[in-house]
Amino acid sequence: RTHSLAMSLQWLETMIQWSETVVPRIDLELPLKLPDDIRKRKEMCSHLFMRAFSVGSWTLWTRSAELTQLRWQDIELGLVDDTTPPHRLPYFTVRLRNRKGWQ
Repeated sequence: RTHSLAMSLQWLETMIQWSETVVPRIDLELPLKLPDDIRKRKEMCSHLFMRAFSVGSWTLWTRSAELTQLRWQDIELGLVDDTTPPHRLPYFTVRLRNRKGWQ
């Protein structure tokens, strides 16, 4: 094989945990505190961008053929995140497990 392995969820979680040791998770209930030092501010932006991009990419990653074969039982709509009161953010899930031919 000449292509790289797909990133596992465990690797992604490890990467996010490391990033959160460098730049702690932001509490949305409190005003954002930006570092005074421009280098630290750049580092903070880099970590936040990496987290948003990698988690978003992980969420969106799929094969187009798999998306065309989705059925209603693979999609769960109308969910609400109760872990972030008072925001109660709506979301949905798409189940892409046990697909034939996946590595």
